[in-house]
Amino acid sequence: MQMLLLGAIVLLSYPVIAMTLWTVRRKPIVGAVLIAGSLALMGIWMTVNVGLFIPPAAGVCMLVCLALASDFSWRLTPGDILICAGFALVAISLAAGASLNTVLGELILDAAPAYLAGRMLVERIGLRDFATAVAAIWLIAAALGYFEAITRINPFVLIEFPTRAYADWASIQIRAGLPRIEGAFGHSIVFGVSMAAGIPMVAIARWPSWARIAGMMALVGVTLPSLSRAGIIGAVIALVLSLTIMRTDITPSWRSATLIALGAGIFIATPVLLDVFAQAGDEQEGSAEYRGQLLILVKRLVLIGASPARVVRNGTVYWEGFRSIDDQVLLAALRYGWAPVIPFLIGALYVVLRVMGGRGNAAQVAIASMIPAFVSVAFITQLSTVVWVIAGASVAASAAEREGRDDAAGLPSRRPGPGQTDDGQRAQAPPGAGGAVAGSPNGGPAPVAVPSGAVAGPEGLMMSSADLARFRLSPRPESR
Repeated sequence: MQMLLLGAIVLLSYPVIAMTLWTVRRKPIVGAVLIAGSLALMGIWMTVNVGLFIPPAAGVCMLVCLALASDFSWRLTPGDILICAGFALVAISLAAGASLNTVLGELILDAAPAYLAGRMLVERIGLRDFATAVAAIWLIAAALGYFEAITRINPFVLIEFPTRAYADWASIQIRAGLPRIEGAFGHSIVFGVSMAAGIPMVAIARWPSWARIAGMMALVGVTLPSLSRAGIIGAVIALVLSLTIMRTDITPSWRSATLIALGAGIFIATPVLLDVFAQAGDEQEGSAEYRGQLLILVKRLVLIGASPARVVRNGTVYWEGFRSIDDQVLLAALRYGWAPVIPFLIGALYVVLRVMGGRGNAAQVAIASMIPAFVSVAFITQLSTVVWVIAGASVAASAAEREGRDDAAGLPSRRPGPGQTDDGQRAQAPPGAGGAVAGSPNGGPAPVAVPSGAVAGPEGLMMSSADLARFRLSPRPESR
């Protein structure tokens, strides 16, 4: 019976996949909506096991890549080269003892398609449209998060799935006797960090300033009931950077008012959060002590390949006796060696420097806000896919900025200067103006010859009355 059901699902999936590919190729914005929806509104356990475990978000990213591959430029940028170098070193680590299942699951079925999906989408539709789609889905997830916080009902775990992932991630975490909201992310830290990453996306969405401010504040607020320090701190960082350093067209008055409101909110919420964390003192101290003990594993790292500290017992991987490694940087180095981690650390440092220098795009600000989580949690559930989709978007947006496509890079439009059009090019005369140019090389008005309706000056200069009014010149040129 189970095989018949599986066969029916496979047969029905073909027309769905074909329709998805056709739709995304025609309207790539649909791909952005599908990826955001599969990340924020579908649990990692909502999948069908067909021999390979492919989470919903990873599967959607693969479909988007297939749909957009034929129209992708395939031009490598410095960011692409750095990321590809890291991916290549991870693949090479297989020859030095890295686990095939780990490389297959984390690189081939997750990181690579997620990065390419973000890269291809933003190249096609631009970062601003991509961010608008993500912002809309993220706010739906935030609304469901508030519902979960108020009712203590997580709608995503109500339907049981016969998968191991459901058993691992569908249970709700408790801190100090309070349930921590998780949404569809299966873990409170992943929920908080992912919501924080959406704040810069809301900041550049194609919405009015007041709507973007309300959306950003909603995302900051929903991280509080997650009781995740990484999520809350990341949300505050993302909001402050989005309103101070990041280039947006949000008005200064809205920025100032929001920062004042944020300060007041921190003043009110901090005592409550500290009280909750104090009640969970033993849990917090144990977690901090555990993370500190993990540092002894640094001595067991190798250049490339799995660390000799790796031991498999009854199908479970242990690292020098540690089962859970709550540090993605350390975990990646243990799995693949410290050499494959270096390109990604260089990329993270570049992002931080660019953001702090006021040159970062929204995707780079999102990555910067997530960096504290990279050393406090592993890439569990959807977090890896969120990170790599945004990384691909940031590289594509940087390429668009270098090409002068500000809107595609998620930057505010620059107002045209005198004698220039909206795209920054020098304005050309309209077709019936006798080939005249409205503006001389030094920025001043140039003589314009017209066939009729003109006023002649003493030196033979011919100007139409319309041009005289346009440049606000007197009818006669000044004597020299």
